[in-house]
Amino acid sequence: MFKWQTRLLINNVNNSFCLFVLSFFFFFVNISRFSRRLGEIFDVSTVSIYSFVNLLFVLRSVLFYLLPLLLLLPLLLLLLLLLLACFTLSPISFPFLFNF
Repeated sequence: MFKWQTRLLINNVNNSFCLFVLSFFFFFVNISRFSRRLGEIFDVSTVSIYSFVNLLFVLRSVLFYLLPLLLLLPLLLLLLLLLLACFTLSPISFPFLFNF
């Protein structure tokens, strides 16, 4: 049973990595196509449109990928402080924390 679960976990990790690589590739393909179309519509050089659209997509990726991590950071700090308190406080003050 454990071997089967491990194999399933490894397959899930491999599949998610492949999906990440494919989405990364299509992300940049779509940026180049979108910037070319904007350059044709507005008659602007493709390089400036490309850099502007690239900046927008980078900001979007920062918001959608790093914002949840930033929201979890206070919770992780609170958990760290709780663990620190558990190990530094005396068992007499908080006996329920040290019931082994």
